[in-house]
This record gives sequence, C-alpha cells and structure tokens, in this order.
Amino acid sequence: KLKPVLGIPPRIYVPVIWLLIGMTLVFLLLILPGIRRNGTWLTVYSDPPDASIIADGQRLGHSCKPVFVPKGVQEIRLRRPGFSDKVLRTDIGGRILASRIFPRRDEMTVTLDAEPSHPPIHEGIKEFAAWSAARPDRERYAIPPILTRLARDLTAAHSPLIEANAMAKAILPMARDARHLADINRALYLLSFPESAVNPLNLAAYLGKAANFLDEYSNLSGLLAIAGEDAPDEISPRSSAGLETAEYTGSGEALRQLYERIRNEGEFPRTAYSGIAFVTIPALNAVIGDVEIVDLGNYRPRFGALPVKVVLGSYMISLQEISNDQFAAFIAENPYWSVKNGPALIERGLADDGYLRKWKDDVPTKGEGFLPVTDVSWHAANAYTEWLSMKVFPAGNGQVRLPREDEWEVAARLNNDALSEGENRDVLLASKYSVRGEIGLAGMAGNVREWCYNPFRYNENTFRVPSGRPSYLEIDSELASEDRTVRGGAYIDKDLPYPAAARGSLKANQTSPVLGFRIVVIR
Repeated sequence: KLKPVLGIPPRIYVPVIWLLIGMTLVFLLLILPGIRRNGTWLTVYSDPPDASIIADGQRLGHSCKPVFVPKGVQEIRLRRPGFSDKVLRTDIGGRILASRIFPRRDEMTVTLDAEPSHPPIHEGIKEFAAWSAARPDRERYAIPPILTRLARDLTAAHSPLIEANAMAKAILPMARDARHLADINRALYLLSFPESAVNPLNLAAYLGKAANFLDEYSNLSGLLAIAGEDAPDEISPRSSAGLETAEYTGSGEALRQLYERIRNEGEFPRTAYSGIAFVTIPALNAVIGDVEIVDLGNYRPRFGALPVKVVLGSYMISLQEISNDQFAAFIAENPYWSVKNGPALIERGLADDGYLRKWKDDVPTKGEGFLPVTDVSWHAANAYTEWLSMKVFPAGNGQVRLPREDEWEVAARLNNDALSEGENRDVLLASKYSVRGEIGLAGMAGNVREWCYNPFRYNENTFRVPSGRPSYLEIDSELASEDRTVRGGAYIDKDLPYPAAARGSLKANQTSPVLGFRIVVIR
C-alpha cells in the first residue's frame, strides 16, 4: 500500500506521475524530433536521374531518392557531370508535431541542361576506358553501367545522339569481359530506340541489327573469348578472321615464313628527310598479333593481340628512335614545348611532372644527345611530327606522324624482331649503337618502348574489319579515350618473349624514362 508523500495522498500524486510520464513520452516521440529536425523530406526527380543534391555546401544525396532538407529558404543545387548545375531557391516547410510518424514530404521535377563545352560523352568514354584498363576482379568488384548512363544522359540532354553503329565500332574493342558487353548492349539499345519503351518489336529489331553488325565487323571467336570466363578450345589463329590464306596456315613458324618471303621478294629502299634516315615498307598483306604465344597452347593472346590479317599501303619508318638532339631542335623553334613551359603544359593536360626530367635549361644532359629522347608525352611526340611535317612537306604533299600500331608491328616483324631479346640490356643505348635487324631498323626489340599514333583499345584486333584495312579510331574522335598505344620492349624488360607483339598503353599526357618514339612518312 502506497504512503502519502509530503502529505500528498497516493490518489493524487500517482495520476500526476503517470500524466508527467505520458507528457514526457509525447514530447520525446511527437514533438522533440520535429524541433531537432524541422524540415521536409524532398524527392527531386531529375532528367537525367542520379544528380547530386547539394544544400549549404553539403551533399544530401541524389535525385529520385528522398533527402531531408531543413526548414527555411534554401538554395538547392543539382549537379551532374556533363550538365550545367541547376540552382533552385525555395522556401522549405516543416512540421513539428508527429514529424517522425508523419514526416512532411514534397516533390520537385527538374530538367538539367547539357553543358555545351563539356558534353557527357567525354566523361563517359573516359570512365569506361579506365574501367576497361583496370579490368577489376569479377568476384570483388561490380562494374558500374557507365555506357548505359551515358546513353540515358545523351537522350535526356536532347543533344545529337551518337549513331548506334558508330558507337559500337568505337566501344566494343574496349570490352574486356561479359560485364562490359552487357553495358554496351543496353547503351546501344537506348541509342537505337531513344523515344520508345522496351517492347518485343524493338528488341527483335535490335537483335537483327546487332547480328548484322557482328557479321560485318567482328571476329566471332574472339568475341566469345571476351564474353566467357575461359576461351573455348576452338579459338586459335586458324579461326581468326581473314587468315585463310595460302601463305599463312595459322602457326608462328608459318608467320615467320610469310615475313621471310616478303623480305626476300620485296624492296626496302632507304631515304632521308631533314637528316633522319628512313626505310620504305612496301604495300603488303600480312598478319599481326600474338601468334607465337598461341602456338604454346595459350588461347588468350597476350595484350589483347589476337592474330589478324592486315592490309597496308606503302610507308617509310625511321631507322632509329628520335634522339635528344633532334627533339632539342624542335624545342628551339617551338618554345611552347620547352622544359621551362612545363607547368603550363601540365596545366593544359599535355604532359606530366616527369616531362624531360633529365634536361636542364632545355638542353639534353651532356653526352646524351644521341640517346633516344624519353620522358616525352604522346602530345609532345605528336607535336614534333606536326612540326617536322610542315618543314619537310610545306606544300602538303606528304605527312610525318607517329606510326600506327599495325605499321609498327609489321616493320618489327620484317626486321625479324619477333623473337629477338638481344637488345634487352641494363642500359639505354644510343640508337646508332643498337643492334639492327634484317631491314636496318634499330631498337625495335628493346632500348625504349615507343608511342604509336592510334588511341588504345585492348581488343583492337578482335574487331578489326575482316578486309584487313586499318579500323583505328581517329585521335580527334569524340569516342576516343585518352589512352594511347605503346609498342615494343625496353632495355629494362628482362623476360619479354616475342616483343613484336607486345603492346600496352599510357595516358596521352604521361611520360616515362623508358618511353620514346620513332616516326613514319606517308607520301
């Protein structure tokens, strides 16, 4: 039995206590949450979706999902790469009573405008190329649907859409596995039918277009290798598109015999332009790719170099890599590319902080003038070729440029550098001391790696057109990534079998102490 407290009987203080407890619970559950967090759960539906929602400098979340916005006049900013920021100034309401149980909700619909100077396609291709280069482990990482988002963004931006076949030809060689192919398929469907929902008729039409495209442009066995965990046994040089020739039967030995026949029957005259010696490669039909490693039973050629037929016109390739002295002559006439202007080049994305790192005051290190120039970005090497082209062919009747990678590999194989490891030494050699091959080229199997002209796509050979004609992306294509092809071995490569097929990539602004370049002339 309860006793009185301070003279107050239980029949009075017990109800008062219960009343206070009830009022406290009501306050804690129904009022305090509204005081501490007074505002609105706002859902912004943006076109395109997945835009970041920012208020007071803080990211609250992204569009199409509710985010909490405090009560009051708020400046809400929607941000998405490739689109101009959309700023909304609005008076956000709030609710105090029962806000936890019945929160205040509101919705907005916003259309984002594409940024003319920074279209979404550039960021999308750049991101897809980065994931392609990384090739994350299947079990640990999920690849985001980058191209699907890109296609959706292009549709939402009401900007000129990329033709689906053009995108397929540009992007498919970047695919590394089935996840990339699935993303590409979704994106191509959206681009093919931008105004329509998915339906059986559209799906059938798309599958027909895809089948026609693959029949025209793709090497089916190579595509199966990309899509599968392991390539089936049928994938071999003999099943590569366009290799059914009398001269080549699908083995490394047959390939060596093919190039030996071309060497014996062809003529390789030499000439010089601006003091640089060149050897002429005649127009020919040949084969490139990692044939030798496939001979060993590895049905996944290294470096994505599936054996393919190539058809090339005549060109001239420099006997040696461009030297420090030759590059210094270019800088003397083009101070924009000087070491002193390095910070500006870095700021513009044309070089990195390793650019010509051993040079001092725009002069090569004493005694190293004959060495191949290294620590040059692709942009710098390309600028050198444009400068030399104007000097040698002022009337425009010829062109100097970096070699495409098919031109580079054909020259290396004609030089009999397919198996050579003789130049892989501990030191960098001046080109004039390097071992020369069958047609007089120096440094192709070692010395330094070399920039090539074309943008890098890992499975470039898989999607080369069956005719063998070059199908590389143009460097100024909006569908080209920032990666550029690097070919050959370097003096630091101790165990690099078959260097003629070795290929890799770097960003066009990157430099390396084991990377230089040689040039070709096209008449």
